[in-house]
Amino acid sequence: MDTLPQELINRIALQLERCSDQPQVPLLMQECTEDSNATLSEPWKDAVEFINFHSLRVRSDQLRDFQIKVTGNRRSYLRRLIYSVVLPEYPKEVYAQIETVQEQQANNEALTRAISDLFVILKSWEDEGLQSTLTLRLEDVYAETDLRVKHMGYDRPRRDVDILSDRYAESFLEISDSLGFPSLSNVVCLVVEGNRTRKLAPSVGTSLAANLANLNSISWIFGEDDERTRIVDNRIQFAQALNRLQIPHCSDADLEFYQEEVFNQAQPQPARVSAGSPNATTTTSPPPAWPNLPRLIVKFNMVSSSGAWYFTGQQPDPNFIGGDNDYCQFREHGDEATLNPLLAAFAKAVQKMPALEHFMLECVLGNELGFWEVAYYAPGLFADWGDEGPEDQLLRRLYYTVGEVWRPDSVIAEGLRSAGRDKYGERLLERFVGEPRLFSRD
Repeated sequence: MDTLPQELINRIALQLERCSDQPQVPLLMQECTEDSNATLSEPWKDAVEFINFHSLRVRSDQLRDFQIKVTGNRRSYLRRLIYSVVLPEYPKEVYAQIETVQEQQANNEALTRAISDLFVILKSWEDEGLQSTLTLRLEDVYAETDLRVKHMGYDRPRRDVDILSDRYAESFLEISDSLGFPSLSNVVCLVVEGNRTRKLAPSVGTSLAANLANLNSISWIFGEDDERTRIVDNRIQFAQALNRLQIPHCSDADLEFYQEEVFNQAQPQPARVSAGSPNATTTTSPPPAWPNLPRLIVKFNMVSSSGAWYFTGQQPDPNFIGGDNDYCQFREHGDEATLNPLLAAFAKAVQKMPALEHFMLECVLGNELGFWEVAYYAPGLFADWGDEGPEDQLLRRLYYTVGEVWRPDSVIAEGLRSAGRDKYGERLLERFVGEPRLFSRD
């Protein structure tokens, strides 16, 4: 059997069981932590390594072992690298203290150094011609002492002894200087999970992407807190960096700024941008063109960056609404004054996307109110919400799941109807499909 082509042996090996502790995980997504002691011929050893080294999870303090063990063909087999950065630990004496500026700077430098070290290794692989296309996922950034918060259970210490995660809640980690990073050609997908143990500033995504010449997919999530000044600064820095970023091969982008859901929709919300700042609904500059973008998914919050609500409804009697923690959700249809400018900007952007096959604009209205959504499908695409029969798939379709009150004005409607018109012609099925759905597509 050793005379079979290596590719066929690899396929046979894919049918074998391994990693008994991960039975529900697809084989090429599993991550084994122990080496096999079995004696195998060279072709079968190569096949096992084809599987074992397809996806690896590595911490920054394991880079030396990573470089030693991943050699030869193992490098070409690696297609998915999940990377976590371990920051310096801190003593018990500071558990009850907010991180100082000096500590934040030291953590930024540690993050920068850990990513730079990884980039140097991957660059050496590229130069040797042994590195295939790679998805790089920055999964988490933490200090080992941060993990005490997760392991503490219900026995919480006194606040004068330990403030737990509040110590670093308002610290946003940044890349100190990515100009010295080597440029990588083989990383084609960059995932940044910036809302795990430590929050990452949104500029981390652009700092890394600037050194990845052939990116075709990005997926970034960043968390926000209640400190308005920092949120405003983060967004401004990110917008400026994104405007400078050149990623000409990117055809799939998923960006999320995570905010905790507002349970009391009667409460006023803070602005998240400076007064007078330009945004997608106010700028007079022509939108850029995205000639190759086939799919666009935009999920937005109920509250605009200015602090105004996009949605309204019949507000309950204020006598029944108490403190900030009271549950009060009543905003169920669009507010023309705030929602229409957003939709107009979105419709204008759609007209600059000639290859668009599907778009979705969605907002969660609350636990009991469902999802507000506008979606477009090109002919041939299945829609799990809105199609009433297989004949619908023969047409361009524009589906509104927006309730019974709000309707798009003529400018918005015409802009959204333009999706796919040049490619598929004028015929369009336009349908309002009732009340907001209780579950998101995802």
